[in-house]
Amino acid sequence: MKHVKLAGLSIVLTLMVTMLSGCASSQAEESRIRAVKTVALEQEEMGYSNSISGNIVPSETVKLSFKIDGVIEDVLVSEGQSVQKGDAVVKLKTEDYNLAVDAAKAQYESAKMSIERDIPQKLEQAKAQLDLTQLTYDRVKELYNESAIPKAQLDEVAAKLAVDESTYTQAQNAFEIANKQLGQAKAAYDNAMNNLSDTTLYSPIDGVVLKKVGSEGEVQGAGYPVVVLGSTDKVQAEFGVSDAQIGKFKLNQEIPIYVYGVEQEVVGTISEIGAVADEKTRLFTVRADVENKDGILKAGMIAKASLVSKEEEGILIPFLAVVHKADREVVFLYDESTETVVEREIQTGELIDDRIVVTSGLEAGERLVIEGQYQLQDGEKVTQND
Repeated sequence: MKHVKLAGLSIVLTLMVTMLSGCASSQAEESRIRAVKTVALEQEEMGYSNSISGNIVPSETVKLSFKIDGVIEDVLVSEGQSVQKGDAVVKLKTEDYNLAVDAAKAQYESAKMSIERDIPQKLEQAKAQLDLTQLTYDRVKELYNESAIPKAQLDEVAAKLAVDESTYTQAQNAFEIANKQLGQAKAAYDNAMNNLSDTTLYSPIDGVVLKKVGSEGEVQGAGYPVVVLGSTDKVQAEFGVSDAQIGKFKLNQEIPIYVYGVEQEVVGTISEIGAVADEKTRLFTVRADVENKDGILKAGMIAKASLVSKEEEGILIPFLAVVHKADREVVFLYDESTETVVEREIQTGELIDDRIVVTSGLEAGERLVIEGQYQLQDGEKVTQND
């Protein structure tokens, strides 16, 4: 009887251990189920703007240089100074050019006097002598034909006629040569006058002095910039734009631009869109024209352009909900019927603050896992922790 009681107690103990072991196993399995947080997806209106930083630059830049060499006598402007079209900006010393004008003028006047007085007088004398000799020759020839004079006398007059014809021809040639020399002297005189005039540089635009390159006393070579001017009645806002954004800009498009130096928002009109990205920055240059008739916008001021998108509907999800894999972007969706998650590949677009636009892969009404997604596996059982 005692053995029967012991055997019964052993069976009871065994059953209790089995039941406790089963409960522990169930609790451990439940503890391995991940808790996730989800949200329901819905279509949203996506009106947003992107900001791009840039600078104010002159709409027109002119590098002034002399056509001639010389020594700078005076720089009449300072950096930042406003100038009007036609204002004198820089002067060269004129002594050498004045001497060149005097020499060219004397040569021109000499050539002019020669062709107006000396050459015509010689030509007239040669023509008169030729006419007289021709008349004498005609008379002597008549007498010779009548056998009134010997042939030697006719030959003498004929020789004189040949000499006078040659003299007249030379006078005619001298007139043509003198006329050419007069033209050359006139061209040299005009060139000397132009060089003298070119010793002063004048502003070709209404603008501001951006930079002084030359200084008084320096030898200035022809063609080398001495002053840089910029137009001020209209300026440009210049931006570096990425390849992802360049397609959003259109010629003649108006964009709001905030200028920090004057704490003012202005309207710019897109006038230039770069076709090739900068080799170093990989950014495309975009320029917008901005009216600046009051002159408050200065070159170098920092500007910010706001690119506003059109209103449209789409699905936006938290950027951190996206799991980035080697070859694709995925998210996890929660299936309420099976209490499991499904991995879904998606395509994304614009980043708006801390959310990103999903262009394909998701539909409104689905539940997206937004917390606990990084260690999930496709088909894994989870619990919601909303």
